[in-house]
Formats: sequence, structure tokens, C-alpha cells
Amino acid sequence: MKDDEGLLIFNGMIYNYLEIKKKLENQNLKFSTNSDTEVLLKFLNFYGPDQLERLDGMWSFAYYNLHEKSLTLSRDKFGEKPLYYLWKNKELIFGSNLNYISQINTKVCKINYSKLKLTINNSFRSLFLDDSSFFKDVKRVEPGTYLKIDIKRNLYIKKYWRPEKYFRVNKKKYKDNVSALKNKFYSSIKKRLISDFPVSCALSGGIDSGAIVSTANKKFNQKIHSFSIKSKNLNYNENKNILNIVKQNKLEHTFVNIKKNTKRNLDDLAD
Repeated sequence: MKDDEGLLIFNGMIYNYLEIKKKLENQNLKFSTNSDTEVLLKFLNFYGPDQLERLDGMWSFAYYNLHEKSLTLSRDKFGEKPLYYLWKNKELIFGSNLNYISQINTKVCKINYSKLKLTINNSFRSLFLDDSSFFKDVKRVEPGTYLKIDIKRNLYIKKYWRPEKYFRVNKKKYKDNVSALKNKFYSSIKKRLISDFPVSCALSGGIDSGAIVSTANKKFNQKIHSFSIKSKNLNYNENKNILNIVKQNKLEHTFVNIKKNTKRNLDDLAD
């Protein structure tokens, strides 16, 4: 999306965009659509990237400021949306998928075998230890971070948000804490149901995803299409719980079958 001040490539959703839009309208900014994309574009035009902490959402975006001739890349606070970049000899390639970068520059995209080995040994926990990727020279934009490249091709990296290290103990009564948590949870689900497209949910047999689909269905009357991995490994098989949740909520549901310890899994990894 482009206007007279900036250009935006955006993947994700800004959950509090209506609240942000009202504040921008109070600054006499005009809107021509009802989309959160336009709100993000106007927000960046007006405030710049230093105010990104004010946004509630999941995103990766590239924003080009037409006046400054600067480019900003950013990811949301928890890194829900992917964003990779290659910065070499003051040239930049970026994308939400490693394939985009490897297609454009095949020479520098050498496999990072130490990262690959670490991930196979330690699963997803090792993915977020640093900003490295499965290619040696390609990095991840880290969560809660933005990169800015100015007109002279200088690269700056800045953290716009960090989680608190310590949490204050809430001395309210148990009943009050339960009520506060429930209100927060309902508010969170309600925001995330705002969408131009149908909303789906990954459903395990656990309490978290079960609570999400049940709240969406029963409190907000939103019919969620749910998806679950169906494993033959009994340590990971939660079919009984999943089917109970599906039945209680009358969900449209799809199982995705995963085979147990087959060579095909390794072939898929190679692909």
C-alpha cells in the first residue's frame, strides 16, 4: 500500500487498529479504506518506528519513507510473523521466507549446518537463541526489533520492546484475579477474531487451544475451522481430547496425519 508519504509491505494483523485509527483521525489524518494496513501506513508516516510499542498485533513489514528515503524492517513483539534479511556489501534482500532470498542470491546462501544440527537435536527451542538462520549469511529480524537503512545505506538495529524481567506480585484476592484473567482472555480472543478472512485454529488436546476455540464459538458465536496433527506415536496422540472439544463445539475439523519414524520424514526434511 502506498500514499504520498510512504510505501508499506505488510504481513499480519494490528489488533488495536481501530483505537490507533481514532487517535490519528484526531490529528486530522484522512483514511480511504477500513483496513488495518492503511492504519499501519499512516501510523508509520506520522510517528515513525520508535512508537511501535503502541501496536498490539502480529506482523512483519517493510516500510519505505518517501521523504527520508529510508527503509524500515520490523517484526512484532514476540516474533509471530517471520522476516529474514541478507545484508552484504551494503545491499539488502529481505523476505518472509528463506526461499525468496535464496532465489535472488544463490551464491551466498550456504547451508548453516551447525544451526541445522542444533535444531534437529533440540527441536524448536534452539531456533530463537540468536538471529541466525539455516543459511550462513541470512539473519532473522529478531522479535520486538526494527532495522532501519538510511539514504547513505547505513544499517541501524534497535529494540523497540523487551518483556519485563520481573513481575509484580498481585495481592488481590484469588476470585478477583480469576475475574481479571477471564476479562483479559475474552478481550484478547475478541480482537483476534477481527479479520477479512475466515479464522482457523490449530487445536491440540490441551487447555489453551481448547479454551480459545470454545470461547470463540460459545461466547462470540464464531464458527472456527480447527486443524490437528494426528500422530501414531502414543506420547503425542491427543485424539480423544481433541474429538471431545470438536463434539462439544460442533466444529468443522481436519486431522493432518503424521507417520511415525519413517524415512519419508527425513526426505521431507531434505526437501
